[in-house]
Amino acid sequence: MELARQVGVLTVAQCLMLNINCLKKHRECEKIEAVRFSSTLPPSMARITLHDVARHAGVSPSTVSCALRNDANVTPATRARIQAVAMEMGYQPDPVLSALGARRFKRKQEGAGAGLVYLYRMEAGVRFTQFSYERELTLAGSSEGYHVQLEDFDTITSFPSRLRKWYNTGVRGVVIAKQMRLPEFPPELWNPFCVVTIGGGESNLFHNVHDDVQYNLQECFSQAHQLGYKKIGVALEAHPTPIADDITRLGVARCLLEAHGSDIPFFCRPFRQNDGFLDWYHKYRPELVIGFTAGRYLWLLEEAGIQVGKEVAFCAAGNVEAIVDRAKGLSKDEVSGVCENAALMARMCVQKLEALYRLGEQGVSLQPTRTVIPGIWRAGNTMPSAEVIRQFRNIPKGFQCPGRA
Repeated sequence: MELARQVGVLTVAQCLMLNINCLKKHRECEKIEAVRFSSTLPPSMARITLHDVARHAGVSPSTVSCALRNDANVTPATRARIQAVAMEMGYQPDPVLSALGARRFKRKQEGAGAGLVYLYRMEAGVRFTQFSYERELTLAGSSEGYHVQLEDFDTITSFPSRLRKWYNTGVRGVVIAKQMRLPEFPPELWNPFCVVTIGGGESNLFHNVHDDVQYNLQECFSQAHQLGYKKIGVALEAHPTPIADDITRLGVARCLLEAHGSDIPFFCRPFRQNDGFLDWYHKYRPELVIGFTAGRYLWLLEEAGIQVGKEVAFCAAGNVEAIVDRAKGLSKDEVSGVCENAALMARMCVQKLEALYRLGEQGVSLQPTRTVIPGIWRAGNTMPSAEVIRQFRNIPKGFQCPGRA
């Protein structure tokens, strides 16, 4: 999504008129600059956006963008009408965005453009993903010409003051970390910024980039089928008050277990409350346990003296790093399962911020969307073929799971 395309290609006369209007607006804004920055910008400082032009012209924002670039897909009459409306309203491409485009496509300087902030909170239980998000967002942002700042919320003494500082130093985009619990602030605080969230969480105020829960579980079952597993048990965790992710996980797990023919009911407890797991395991004796970012289950199996990879197979239907963070003596390359595609998630966050900025959509979203990114399968060695598990258990090769033809 190239930011430079936002800059309209107009006639010399139209450019002159736009410059005149810009000068007038600049003089008006000079008087306003003395006004102290509060939680949001004064109405008189509001930038004319593509949405504003589209509303007056009675077309979509994308049509306005194409018309201002003299795109041949827009008829000459429509182009002329939209350009006239834009000129009359005093619309101009945002200077910060235009400057960024110049850096990106002319000089190719990395990390020299407008500012992005990655706001995180190093809470227990999500530490394993924060580092990968930091790394990938920094790489994705700098490669697109942004300067990426890392901000730990717990080190900020005054959040409104920090927002003012961000704005005054050129920050226009904010990425909020996975499952971050922010104190309740007035929504207007976010008005100067485009905001997206990355990973899971309970906030439904902003657009979100998330790993694909359904795909990840389906991939685990697909791999299990290829390796010949019949008795499959799914061990999940859920929030005390269920959120959309929990409902998706439970629903998909139930459907996949039924389709696979396994008669083992899935095990589910609130996060960090895993009592009863070993009783469930010994009662149903699954050949394979699929855990959703549930490293505690892998840990509990090992601490109980159960040999993972020999006596029972294990695979993670979420972030493998979460498993490794809690399981003793295992590296992430040894655990079988699906890991988040943090690199693609980070690039999607940057693209979403560019799109929001280009369309003038700032602050809390009226219709937040979720973009899901499939995970990446990692073979590991905790999920060998089913024959390995059966030979260790002395289970005959012709074993059939009850209820499965």
